[in-house]
Amino acid sequence: HEYTHGLVDEIITIYFPYWGETGNMNEGFADYFSATINNNSCLAEGFIIGGTCLRQLNNTKRYPEDYDPEPHGLIFQGALWDLRELLGKDLTDNLVVSAMRLQPADFTDYLEDILIADDDNGDLEDLTPNRTEICKAFYKNHGIYSDYCIKGTLKGTVPMNNGTPFYTLDQNPKECGFLIENDTCTQT
Repeated sequence: HEYTHGLVDEIITIYFPYWGETGNMNEGFADYFSATINNNSCLAEGFIIGGTCLRQLNNTKRYPEDYDPEPHGLIFQGALWDLRELLGKDLTDNLVVSAMRLQPADFTDYLEDILIADDDNGDLEDLTPNRTEICKAFYKNHGIYSDYCIKGTLKGTVPMNNGTPFYTLDQNPKECGFLIENDTCTQT
């Protein structure tokens, strides 16, 4: 965990204060790599007497409702762990470091940096190979938003308002979150 803080200081060279979203990302990277190396979302299992984890990365914390500028929040770590569950350890570990090298300044920057790292042709508008999984982990599961998780999502329509009327994906209201095929939205 502490070793990763040193790596963050080496890799991210922009102003990256240990507070707010950047502080949460710094702590999130350290927690994530500790957990992924141990193959266990329960960080420091057994560290607390009578408890299970110091911090649990497998969680449902969401931005902005669960956000705290104090750096030990679990939203960012949860998104990284969910991504690992969806894409596997090796690919996720590589994407996490590649996106760090792009110098993210906040949660949205980092989400977009992961999409850039995943991109295979320099055009985010036409999707990336793992965009669905990335946006599910960050946006649908943890509320970290990017326009790239809404625009150009899937071809066709998604039933909304219990199936009536039908909207194209480009017309999905942001309030409905990240919709995939066969999802419905109760927002009007």
